[in-house]
Amino acid sequence: MYETFYGMKEKPFSILPDPDLVYWGSTHSMAFAVLECAVENNVGLTIVTGEVGSGKTTLLRCLLRRLDPMLKVALISNTPHEEDDLLRWIMLSLRLPSEGALPSLISRFQDFVFAQHAKGRRTSSCRSFSLASHSYATYCRHLNFFNSHKE
Repeated sequence: MYETFYGMKEKPFSILPDPDLVYWGSTHSMAFAVLECAVENNVGLTIVTGEVGSGKTTLLRCLLRRLDPMLKVALISNTPHEEDDLLRWIMLSLRLPSEGALPSLISRFQDFVFAQHAKGRRTSSCRSFSLASHSYATYCRHLNFFNSHKE
């Protein structure tokens, strides 16, 4: 019905995020600009929040299409229930070993970020979630403290 009326080549509504069908309203355009700015300015962790089904993951997938292949990106689109699991999900997304206690995971992740930096590569983690507690947001902020001096 929609395809014929609006002249679309495929069905416009799906439960799966489709970066070919982004609604570029003012809020989505602003969120995308913030995401691009974060990546361009080497922000290590970017979090997109919003209501369920509002297009967070779709925007992130659209961003992934435009990024430099030299940039290592961990995309987390399913919110882990436990704060400590977020780092495991990031590491899995980057294809890093994710076993062990949290201190060893933090050390391994930091080593990876510094090794990427030494090779002239950047690392960014993008995630979307609908609801976040204050402690969860604080944990995410702490994960963002891995840096190389002023970068």
